Amino acid sequence: MPPTSSYIHGTSAAEHERLAWMNRLLNARELDAIGLSGDERVLELGAGTGLFARALAERLPRGHVLGIELDELQLAAARTNTAGLANVELRRGDACAPPLAPAELGRFDLVHARFLLEHLTDPEAAVRAMARAVRPGGRVALVDDDHDTLRLWPAAPAFERLWRAYCGEYTRRGMDPWIGRRLTGLLAGAGLEPCDATLLFFGACAGMELFPTVMDNMIGVVAGALPELERAGALGPAEARTGLEEIVAWRTRPDAALWYGVPLAVARRPG
Repeated sequence: MPPTSSYIHGTSAAEHERLAWMNRLLNARELDAIGLSGDERVLELGAGTGLFARALAERLPRGHVLGIELDELQLAAARTNTAGLANVELRRGDACAPPLAPAELGRFDLVHARFLLEHLTDPEAAVRAMARAVRPGGRVALVDDDHDTLRLWPAAPAFERLWRAYCGEYTRRGMDPWIGRRLTGLLAGAGLEPCDATLLFFGACAGMELFPTVMDNMIGVVAGALPELERAGALGPAEARTGLEEIVAWRTRPDAALWYGVPLAVARRPG
């Protein structure tokens, strides 16, 4: 992640496992929404553990993926997760000033970032860098959270208080937990022409095969952030424990439903 970022979740083994769950839930759905012809040259900023870079590469038999990631632990995991794929290259670098040669600027067919901008204090700088990297007529695709889209039924008030404290930690650090609703504005502000906007459903209800994984991911998101929330004084240990205990019990309800939409916005570079 860039120096102007603050990744709340850390880079522990548990977080890497959670990211694997998240990729299993979202990758195919997102790739279908973006649409690829199979021969694109793709730049991914904030490549993390490389699982989406791998998914991209598998849909690009005649294309190429360049992933940029600053965190060394994440980058090491990405190298492992993309091992053996000849059409993936990884570089260490800042998403706001990616390590691209002059000849690479304006050459990518698709530039992509997912769950990156919410962790930046200057997301506009990253989107401007993406706009410089994409070719005329090429696309920039952004996927990022609007944490206000979370809805639980039946309600889980203790967990929802914990969720609000989690969102508050973003704002305390100068980041935006609702940045997903701003994606088209960020693209337009970088001189790009928005051409698509949708929500990727990221929820499930009891009885669905994906429900346990959706819940593992949601609980992992908040549990991984608890040390930071407690360090900042946003939540006491007892209140945090109550919130987690409530959601663990809630997930066993036969009528449980978690509703969550992840915004996706796409824009083209004029020309």
